[in-house]
Formats: sequence, structure tokens, C-alpha cells
Amino acid sequence: MAEHTIRAANENLTAEIVADYLRDHPDFLSDFPDLLGILQPPSREMGEGVSDLQQTMIHRLRDQVERTEDLANVMIVNSRDNLASTTQIHECVLQLMSTESFEELLEVISRDLPKILELDCVALCVENDDMTMPPIDGLRVIPTTLIDYLLPDGQVIALRDNTMPDPNVYVEKFEVVKSEVLVRLEISPEVPPALLAFGSGDPERFDPGQGTELILFLAQSISELIRIWLALPSPEVIFGGDDDQ
Repeated sequence: MAEHTIRAANENLTAEIVADYLRDHPDFLSDFPDLLGILQPPSREMGEGVSDLQQTMIHRLRDQVERTEDLANVMIVNSRDNLASTTQIHECVLQLMSTESFEELLEVISRDLPKILELDCVALCVENDDMTMPPIDGLRVIPTTLIDYLLPDGQVIALRDNTMPDPNVYVEKFEVVKSEVLVRLEISPEVPPALLAFGSGDPERFDPGQGTELILFLAQSISELIRIWLALPSPEVIFGGDDDQ
């Protein structure tokens, strides 16, 4: 019954009816742009006042191709950047894992990581107001509460472009750094609050819209290695967990 109805409707459909419908619905092709790929355009030898549908279709298809190419290029560039970043982070972790002491770990963080990541500075900072504390190569002492000031409301990570960094974090590199990533390190309640800072002289190297998974992975790896070399309990052990109950 339905098939018979469709056949009868098709037999009654004429070119004039279709033309009248299109005149009453001038936005029809905008609603169904896929038809542009299958409709046969008219010849360009048309009378005066007749729209050149062929040129319209060509322009639309050309615009669509250009948008597709632009999107493809963006995806390719992003994929290459992501692959390069992943490779850099993996190399950093391998370098850190190859260290044989806490002092060597600090040296790799301050000396080797900036080279691998193509940055101007990577700083490991710990809060302490004791000015008599003996200096440790590769470890920067910053005032207490500074981390909460830089990362308020318990914030774990912040990416900043075109920034004026805190001089306590970068010391001699203070005037060089124009963009940065700051990561709060969760090492152990037995040590003061710590911060990992990545600084670049490029004001647009980092920005708040970038992904943070790789940087957080690197920071977590550094926290774990510090716990290992200093024989510190993890936060889970200190605070207790379900296994203790």
C-alpha cells in the first residue's frame, strides 16, 4: 500500500511542480548541501537575469575543500606537536630514573630537563623561612605560603603566558622567564610544601588553554623519585587508607 502511494506520487510529480517548490523555498540547497555534489549544473550560456548555479556550486565546493584542508593541516600540526611533547617527557622521565642519588636527581632537574624540554629554566622549590638552612644545589628555598599565593585555593597546576614571574622561584633567571608552568608537588607530609616550575623566555610558549596531562605525569614522577631517594612515606601511608582498616 505504501509503495503504491509513493509510486503514484512520483508519477504526479512534474518538473514544474519541483520548480515552483524551489521558488517558494529559496534556501532549499542551503538545508541540503549534499545535493550540490550530485545535481547537474546548467550551462554557462544562459539568458540575462538567470543565476549561474554552476559557479555557485563550484565556489561552495571550493570553500568546503579549503576548510577541509585547513582542518587537516591543523590536525597534522597538533599531532606532530603532541608526539614531540610526549617524546620529550618520556626522555625526561628516563633521565630522572637513571639517577643514582638524590643529589644527582636535583642536578638532572635543574640542568638536563631545560635542555630536553627546550626551556630556559626548570626549578624545584621548597618552602622554608629558615635563612640559616645550608644551600643545596638544584633546590631553591622560597618563603612559606608562597605556593598558596601562586596556586590559590588548592590549585595544582597553572599555565601562564606573558607573565611576570616571582623572583623567588627563578632567581637569576627571573628577568628571562616570560611564560611558565607551576605545579604543586605532593611529595610527603614529612617535607615542606614543594613546587616545580617550568620557565620559558617565549611569552607564548605556555598558555592556560594547553593540556596538562604530560606535565602532571612528569611532576608525579619527580615526586615519586624524591620519596624513593629520601625514604619518605607517601601521603596515602601517612593519612591511612582503606587497607589500614
